[in-house]
Amino acid sequence: MPGKVGKQKLEAAEKLFRDFHGFDAEHMDWVPLDRSMPDALVKLGSMREIVYFSDKDAKGRPKRYIHDFSRPYPILCSDVAGKRLFIIGGVYEIKPEGIVN
Repeated sequence: MPGKVGKQKLEAAEKLFRDFHGFDAEHMDWVPLDRSMPDALVKLGSMREIVYFSDKDAKGRPKRYIHDFSRPYPILCSDVAGKRLFIIGGVYEIKPEGIVN
């Protein structure tokens, strides 16, 4: 893994993965990404819920999860090219039990 991620951040990522999924990650991937925030965003709408698939608590057996957000709702935005999505605002945390308002 390239040295772009500090040891503390990597350890924090491993812990969050373990706490959320209930098991250790088999490997960690370094993914190059554009971390810049665009100067302008297009508001697509408010996020009332999110649906995702995860093998949380059942390694290798992904299951569907639906999380309902509470107010203030996060805002779903896009860059002006329509290539990247951003979740802006809201009040939530990622905890072992899942996404928590």
